Amino acid sequence: MLALVVGTGGDATRISSVRYSIADDSQLVRDARARAFNDAKARADQYAQLSGLRLGRVLSISETSGNAPTPGGPPAPPRSVAAVPLEPGQQTVSFSVTAVWELD
Repeated sequence: MLALVVGTGGDATRISSVRYSIADDSQLVRDARARAFNDAKARADQYAQLSGLRLGRVLSISETSGNAPTPGGPPAPPRSVAAVPLEPGQQTVSFSVTAVWELD
């Protein structure tokens, strides 16, 4: 499709970048959130055990998400209709969770 656009527009057409995104990342976000929380809980439980205590109720939870495309590299400017390079990339879904537990 990009080759057709560039071919039709000729030298007047410039494509500076192509960005990929996930149409529906809701399941990926849920999975990332669950893994981040489970990791936070396992670490908190280890610290509680090391201090001779047990985890009590959760006092607070906050999160930071980051969904960033990682391009495969900048494409070279197209010189002809046949040469429209598209580099593969990847989309990263990540979460950082901060949770505070009461210690018993």
